[in-house]
Amino acid sequence: MKGIVNTYLNERIQQPKLSATTQVYYEPGDVVEIVKEVWGEEYKHSNLWFELSNGTFVWGEGIDLPIEQRPSFFIDYYEPFKRNFPMGPELPGILILDTGITNHIDLNHITERINFLDGSDYTPDESGHGTHMAGLIAAKAKSSGINGMFPEAKITIGKIKSGQSSVLDMMKALLNAFNWVVEKADHIQVISISQGLDKETWDSHEAVRDEILDTMKILRGQGVFVVASAGDNKELEMEVLPADMNELSISVGALQRNLLNWVPLKPVDIICPLVPHYSTFLKSSRPYPFFAQMTGCSTSTALVSALIALILSVEMSRAKSPVNLTKQEVLQKLKRFEELPFDFNYNHFEYSIRSA
Repeated sequence: MKGIVNTYLNERIQQPKLSATTQVYYEPGDVVEIVKEVWGEEYKHSNLWFELSNGTFVWGEGIDLPIEQRPSFFIDYYEPFKRNFPMGPELPGILILDTGITNHIDLNHITERINFLDGSDYTPDESGHGTHMAGLIAAKAKSSGINGMFPEAKITIGKIKSGQSSVLDMMKALLNAFNWVVEKADHIQVISISQGLDKETWDSHEAVRDEILDTMKILRGQGVFVVASAGDNKELEMEVLPADMNELSISVGALQRNLLNWVPLKPVDIICPLVPHYSTFLKSSRPYPFFAQMTGCSTSTALVSALIALILSVEMSRAKSPVNLTKQEVLQKLKRFEELPFDFNYNHFEYSIRSA
C-alpha cells in the first residue's frame, strides 16, 4: 500500500522510536510503500507507526493515504430502517465502551473520548475493534465507505481495554465508566459493550463484580440501557457478563444460518445472523485503508445499540423530556419490525427478538 508523506519525516531503523537511528529523511509529497501498521513510541498523542517495505519505521500521523484508495462501495446501515425507526429531534447519548478509537476521517465528529483505564482523554485503538464498533453506530461517510446507524446521536468513546490491560483492569474500567454515567453524564441513554467475560472469570474478582452489579441497578433505575455481547454460536451455552444480567442488560447473540432455529441453553434477548459487516478500521487495513469486515455478535451489538437509541429518540421527542422505558417495552418496539427469514447482504442488518 502506498502512502504520501505530509510533513518532514525521519525513517527509523530497527524499532518505531524517536531515539532509533535515522536512515532516510522524507519531505512532504514523498511516496512510501507501507507493509503494516505497528504501535510504537508515543509522539504528539499518537503511537501509530508504519513499517515500510524496506523494514524501517515512520511515524504514522506523518503519512496520508491517497483518496483513491477509499473503497468504491457506500454502505448506509440506517437506510433500511428509516421508515420504521424515524429519528426524532431529541438526540440521546450513546457511550461506546471498547478498545478506543483511531484517527479516522469518518469519525472525526466524535470529540468526547475518555480512557476509563487511566482517566485521560487519550483513547488510541491498538486492535481496531473499538473503531469498527464506532463506525457501525456513528460513522459519517463523505463519498464512499460507511454511514452508521445513528451518526447524529451524542456519541462518547470510552476505552476499557488495551493490549496491556488485565481482566481486572477491564472490570475496573467498566466500573469507572458506569460511575461516570451515573454521576456526570445524564445525557447517556445507551451504553454499547461489544466485550464480555465468562462468569468464572467475572466471579474471580468478587468485590469489583459486586460494585458493577450495584451500579448497573442504578443505571437501569435512571433509564439507561446496557446493551452487551452475549456470544456467538455455542458460546451462547455459557454465561457471559455483563450481557447476562437479566433485567439489568439487553443481551445480543449471533448464530450461523444453520443454527438460527437452535434454542440456546441460556436466555438471550436478541439473536442476529452471524455475518460480516463492513465498517471503519485502522489506517493500514487491506484491501481498503481505514475499512474492514468483522463477523460476530460484537457488530450486531453495536447496531442494536443504535436502533435502541433511535427508539429513545422518538420517545424523548414525543415526551419532550428524558424517558424511562422498561426493557420489555424496548424489546416489544424492536419486535414489531424484526425481519424473518434472514436474507442478508452486507449493507443490511436483521435481528430476531427471543425474550419479548
